[in-house]
Amino acid sequence: MAVENARHFNELVRLEEEYHKYRKTSARRWEELIDCNESISAHFQNTLKEHDQNMSAKIFPKSLLPEKPLSSRRRRNA
Repeated sequence: MAVENARHFNELVRLEEEYHKYRKTSARRWEELIDCNESISAHFQNTLKEHDQNMSAKIFPKSLLPEKPLSSRRRRNA
């Protein structure tokens, strides 16, 4: 009985070591993923900021909507 208990105890210790390694590896990978995501976000923010600074107001249209609705143009052409 003592031998069997010792074997079970040793298996539990081994299992705990495996779990600790797995948890440590998983936590490290998540941290790397978060760092990568933050790096990508910062890159896009800098790119957008640079793009906005280099844009000229002259290239924007006066209005985003057409002066006359497209439906009224079609009725005249029909």
